[in-house]
Amino acid sequence: SKTLSDAGLPLAVDTYKKGKNTEAFNGVMFMKFGSSDQADKAVAVIQERCAKENLESTSSQLWCNWDESIDKRFANSFLLAMRRQLIQWNFAPKSIYVDTDAHIMKVRGAEVLKAEVVGDEFQRHWMNEDWGR
Repeated sequence: SKTLSDAGLPLAVDTYKKGKNTEAFNGVMFMKFGSSDQADKAVAVIQERCAKENLESTSSQLWCNWDESIDKRFANSFLLAMRRQLIQWNFAPKSIYVDTDAHIMKVRGAEVLKAEVVGDEFQRHWMNEDWGR
């Protein structure tokens, strides 16, 4: 946090270190910022600091990922659960693809199922009538 404040950046809203608070840092940390711009700047500052201190392997593993909205996460979770179910029913895992950007599940290359939240309602749309039965 001193590195961020020295760079004139806002501090993280919340920080979570993997492991118990009494344990030494094991290299996994999650930081929550108020905006994507703040997070991107913080990552750049920390990467620069790691490079200066010859921690090259650390700076190359440092990245920022934004959580999706609850609507997008719910739709993707549903599709991934459906994928797991198909695998349990002996479908080949490589034959099932979930496009997490479009929220569509494909089986053997064919679009089969789309999931989305519209307003407050979860909706699933069978895109192939053989699968929707």
